[in-house]
Amino acid sequence: DDGGQTWTETFRNDEPTAFYDCMAWFDNSRGLALSDPVGGKFRILSTSDGGRSWQVLPNAGMPPALIGEFAFAASGTCLVTADRGPDVAWFATGGGAEARVFRSSDRGLSWDVVSTPIPSGPTSGIFSLAFQDPIHGIAVGGDFLVENNAPDGAATSRTSGFSWQLAPAE
Repeated sequence: DDGGQTWTETFRNDEPTAFYDCMAWFDNSRGLALSDPVGGKFRILSTSDGGRSWQVLPNAGMPPALIGEFAFAASGTCLVTADRGPDVAWFATGGGAEARVFRSSDRGLSWDVVSTPIPSGPTSGIFSLAFQDPIHGIAVGGDFLVENNAPDGAATSRTSGFSWQLAPAE
């Protein structure tokens, strides 16, 4: 509240298998944070008071994670929200047999998931997502052990994240 001069702890993780990768905000009050899978499903935190308190959302509406699937924390943009669709959020994954994008239209209570054509494996998948509006998005990724080569490392969506096509290599 004061530009970082003072800090107040508002959430303490009590789940030893949780690892929080990123967070995104719908507006100044409402936001989500994403953890890698806990008990076979991704874990979502929610706030509706600007981060003063956080709640773990029920996972009943979360599809199961694939074996080895996780989100990439380094980009900080593995979880994003729509600028003009206040309840829509997406997150992207890798590490498993497929790189996938999860989509929620109810602020993280339930999620749909689709596979993308971006390659996935133990060190590869989707690193970052961006949506210019609730319909048009881009996913970028690769293999973090192969720094200068990412064949099929970008895909676009014109369907609000319900389907993805490889971006042309130019």
